[in-house]
Amino acid sequence: MNRIVILLATIMSVSLQFHTGAWAQEKYPERPVQAIIPYSPGGPGDLTPRLLSDFITKQLGQPVVPLNKPGSGGFIAGGYVATAKPDGYTIGMFANTQAAPEVLAKFRPASYSSKDLVPAVNFSGWLVTLAVRGDAPFKSFKEFVEYAKSNPGKLRFGHPGVGNRYWIAGMALADELGIKMKEIPFNSEGEYLTALLGGHIDVSVMTYGGSAREHILAKTLRVLCVFEEKRIEELPDVPAVKELGHQSTYGDLFIGVFAPKGTSPGIISRLAEATAKVIENPDFVQWMKRLNMPIKYMNTKDFESFISKDSALVTRFLKEKGYI
Repeated sequence: MNRIVILLATIMSVSLQFHTGAWAQEKYPERPVQAIIPYSPGGPGDLTPRLLSDFITKQLGQPVVPLNKPGSGGFIAGGYVATAKPDGYTIGMFANTQAAPEVLAKFRPASYSSKDLVPAVNFSGWLVTLAVRGDAPFKSFKEFVEYAKSNPGKLRFGHPGVGNRYWIAGMALADELGIKMKEIPFNSEGEYLTALLGGHIDVSVMTYGGSAREHILAKTLRVLCVFEEKRIEELPDVPAVKELGHQSTYGDLFIGVFAPKGTSPGIISRLAEATAKVIENPDFVQWMKRLNMPIKYMNTKDFESFISKDSALVTRFLKEKGYI
């Protein structure tokens, strides 16, 4: 008799969870949703989430309202979402750094961790390049490596600060190649773009977009490789890091949708399904091309797995090199 009672209770519990999730998915949202963006207005990290907010509004049937909360490397925005009520009405559109702040705790402590967030879906990311001036003495990735090995410590590597993912991508690649470069930190990508063009540094890791893209197309900057698994459409002659036989995932930067811990599976599923429909919209695809931002879709399960692997990869590198 006791076994029967326990079995019936288990069935009722599972049924209740299923119907509760289904009800949440069916009813959600019933009012506007606040989408937190960790960057200042204007750049790709702001415009891309705003674009998704506009298109996903039509899918959800309620306004998705972007709200910028820049500062502390995006951790202000991350903390805001992590401590919000888990009802689906405050979501975040975050990159690697905000998704797992504990990885960089030594460089920039945060008030929350990845355990306080629930990844729903990934929809974009950045195209990351290894760039030099157009008049650099090396014309290819191979020549760059040969030059760096013949002149250890001579090349000046500009980056946006120790702990930044572009710094990690550059240092990890240099370590894999066995080359030494002089590190020169800056406060922003815009600063070291200017320094690269002015000849104050020799190489940098930067986004293929905005002002950098204009200089690349004008040939005042040259891209030696892209931190991708395959070549990108606008730079068909530039090899991908993986194609060259090197690790690409250090530069694999995402932009995904997150919710506070405790958000119901039904709401997470609703957000994921709505986003999946948006990225199939031809108008959204065209706007993403105009922003020069790729569509990088990962469903909830794949996104969770990627974040875990990415965090482990970066943590291992930082530990091996004595940074943490």
